[in-house]
Amino acid sequence: MVLSQMDAGKALTAAAANGSTSEVQRILMECRVPADTLNEFGRTALQVGTRTQRRFSVRGQRLDQCRLRVCSNNIRSVGRESSLLPTRHGCFGLASVMNALRVMMMGNSKIAGLLLEKGADPNVQDNHGIAPVHDAARTGFPDTLRVLVEYGASVNLPDHSGALPIHIAIREGHRDVVEFLAPLSDLKHANLSGQTAIDVARASCAPDIMDLLFAHIHS
Repeated sequence: MVLSQMDAGKALTAAAANGSTSEVQRILMECRVPADTLNEFGRTALQVGTRTQRRFSVRGQRLDQCRLRVCSNNIRSVGRESSLLPTRHGCFGLASVMNALRVMMMGNSKIAGLLLEKGADPNVQDNHGIAPVHDAARTGFPDTLRVLVEYGASVNLPDHSGALPIHIAIREGHRDVVEFLAPLSDLKHANLSGQTAIDVARASCAPDIMDLLFAHIHS
């Protein structure tokens, strides 16, 4: 099957966003689509896959960074990319949506590995300087980060605010991600606000993370 470059980019990024490992593999192998093919928004499948995690990051009992509204006892997405959910207009119980999103997010490390194996750029950045490592740090799933790092992703790549992935993980309270990133990160790097990782932890009122960081700094 021959796809135009635009159609190929749409198909590959849609499969990655939906967490379909088999479809990503089929498009890469059968359709011979390069892993870094861009969709109509200029994004690669690796960016979209980790961005899906960020957009639907689960924190407690709410869906972070996705505009939601209450519909009786159900919720539905009214965000621009609501098509990533099972339907755009139907209402779903909170538990059903949460379970679906957990499955989608947990499968993304496999999709990331598949794309990286086929040559996807692990350090690709969007127009805000956000790379897949930033999104993976924000979601709190260290497996995706491990895969990215294994394939050459830099954990010391700042976004346009100067934030490293570890700064984001600290702010989001993902201790397991911080533990993974701490020995790999430049803990003295400051963002544009002049904050180092320790400063971010202090501002986030996270003394346990501060202790963890101090242990690495003085080791």
